[in-house]
Amino acid sequence: MAEGNSKGLTKAPKITNRGDDDVVVGFDRLSDLPDSILHHILSFLDTKSLFQTGFLSRRWGCMWKEVPALYFSCNYFRSMSSFEQHVLKFLSLRSNNSAAVSSVTFKAWSWKGKDSKSCFLDLFDRVMKHAASQGPRRSLHHLSICLSTLDCRPDFVDSAASIKAHHHHESLKTLNLKLCTLTFGGTGATPFSGFNLLTNLELKGCHLYHPVEPFVDLPCLKHLKLVDCNPWSSSLLKVSGSELLDLQIQNPVERSGKVEVFAPKLKSFCFWGCVEQLGQLNLPSLDQASIRVRIKQMEATNRACVKLLPQLHNVESLNFRFDKVTKNQGRWEQHEFPLISSTELLAGLEVSPFTRLKSLKVHEIDFW
Repeated sequence: MAEGNSKGLTKAPKITNRGDDDVVVGFDRLSDLPDSILHHILSFLDTKSLFQTGFLSRRWGCMWKEVPALYFSCNYFRSMSSFEQHVLKFLSLRSNNSAAVSSVTFKAWSWKGKDSKSCFLDLFDRVMKHAASQGPRRSLHHLSICLSTLDCRPDFVDSAASIKAHHHHESLKTLNLKLCTLTFGGTGATPFSGFNLLTNLELKGCHLYHPVEPFVDLPCLKHLKLVDCNPWSSSLLKVSGSELLDLQIQNPVERSGKVEVFAPKLKSFCFWGCVEQLGQLNLPSLDQASIRVRIKQMEATNRACVKLLPQLHNVESLNFRFDKVTKNQGRWEQHEFPLISSTELLAGLEVSPFTRLKSLKVHEIDFW
């Protein structure tokens, strides 16, 4: 890669002649880009690859220190100790830098002979402390936490303690959690107490030990996605949000309990799982609904679908999908019985509940 001069410009390209065509060689378009664009491009790299870009040229020597997104992943390390050393070295070399940290992704798993949870919490706290010390206060807007093994999943309340200790909860707008356990943050508190600016929340494979309404303390929440989240402490999960616009619940694995939704401004609702799990829905502003049904028992599923329709009376577009192939105790099974059609779906109602319906589709899906 060509080196930039003192003004940040690259050397002129060399032109050679091969036959009838002039060929341009040695032209470095990447280094001609302004720093802001290069920072954005580099923000997609993990911290190990990001650090290695510092050896490309003189200009790139300190470029990696100015990237606002930090992506720590243990996928590129053979042991927990090597990952730990990398995190500590990276933070040390990047310290005393004026570049603010706006995004942090932290992915780790357990290795034999290591207390993964305590190591995870220690490294995570150091990353949060580093983010707080760089640039202006309260600049962290995006945070993603993933622990890739079930046996050492962290309590989010422990992680939240580190987040709150450095006041990041006051600025976070996007939070993604994978394989975490959500527990009480104190008497009468939910796991997200104090995350007042959070607009996007995604939970994957999380255990929910919390009050019935875990999201009630998120006044600005607009987009919520729950994937295979298991409420252990209650048979009822209430999803409520005064500003919630988009809700996705994907739970193809059968779980016990009911899900109720109270969202006066919700525009889009997507559900994937056993429709029998859906309880009361209060969605007066709903425009689009997509229901992907995991069949538990055909007659019960059809009754549940018919019971669900009046609660979706405001939708303009309604899409039902029935999985003909499902996984049962580790084995894939094909449903041979006929599935309900759109005509039969509406025939189960004495009067059509829909006031704005423009599109109703019913599909059969032969694969997951």
